[in-house]
Amino acid sequence: MRRDKAAKEALDNGGSKRAFRKAAQKAKEKHGRSVSNSKPIRIFTVILTAEKELDATITLKPEVTGEASAEVKARFDSFCEDVKSLLSSASATSS
Repeated sequence: MRRDKAAKEALDNGGSKRAFRKAAQKAKEKHGRSVSNSKPIRIFTVILTAEKELDATITLKPEVTGEASAEVKARFDSFCEDVKSLLSSASATSS
């Protein structure tokens, strides 16, 4: 069941939260997706620690653990560089 059909079905059944949940569950089951209430499985973790040194320089310590692809790691590294630039420029203007 597509989303628009599920939404229409929920609206036809009163438009309540319960109707939307039921339609969403039905759509997931139709597409073979699990509807269990179990916790999601963590694939990878990204951690970025930023430290401001006494001389006002910013040190970033990026860490990627788990099953992250090379693309994810590269994007995270790029993000870290952007954050470092923003933090450095913010630090320079506040001094």
